[in-house]
Amino acid sequence: MKNHNLIAIAVTAALSMGISSFATAVPLECSSSGSGIDRTWTFDAADACGTGPGNPNSSADIEALGGVFDLGADDWANDDTITTSGGSSDWLTVTLTSGSWGGKDIEATWELADNFWENFGMAVFTVHVGGNPQNAPDDFGAFFITQGEYSGTWTFLQDPNEGGGGGLSNARLWFAGDGEIENPREVPEPGILVLFGTALMGLGLSRKRKA
Repeated sequence: MKNHNLIAIAVTAALSMGISSFATAVPLECSSSGSGIDRTWTFDAADACGTGPGNPNSSADIEALGGVFDLGADDWANDDTITTSGGSSDWLTVTLTSGSWGGKDIEATWELADNFWENFGMAVFTVHVGGNPQNAPDDFGAFFITQGEYSGTWTFLQDPNEGGGGGLSNARLWFAGDGEIENPREVPEPGILVLFGTALMGLGLSRKRKA
């Protein structure tokens, strides 16, 4: 009976820890500076970030980010730009929870369509700020979304004491490759499997000592 209680407790703990780690994402931060203006973007559920000049509008703009963005994809397609809170494109929905479009202190959420990862293997989220010469510098932050993630938060901040520099212009989703994950929301994290294994090993040792 004690052994049954032990495995029940171990399995419950494993599941609890696994679900907790799955639900918690650490925001990735990326920054740029120019013309005396400092900008910071954050985005959770991303494997890498980068910044680029101007408003990204072609596959070449994403390829130019280099590093981990260079995964052999040279045919990045893009969704329609989003310029309103609660705005949606075919694959992305963006909702501002603090601040407004054109502003410099933004908190927001992002969400992919339910079947996104069944159709594509890679995704990049971009946020463009600035624009015309009066709003220089004109650049964007980009985040390589962790495969299988569907939603999270993002922010944009420019020091309010720095004059000029424009504000939030648009957000956009980029994608490439064929879908590689089937029902990704049902795939357990490796940590859960490790914890299950540890629980079973503990049960085995317990029985051996009793014998």
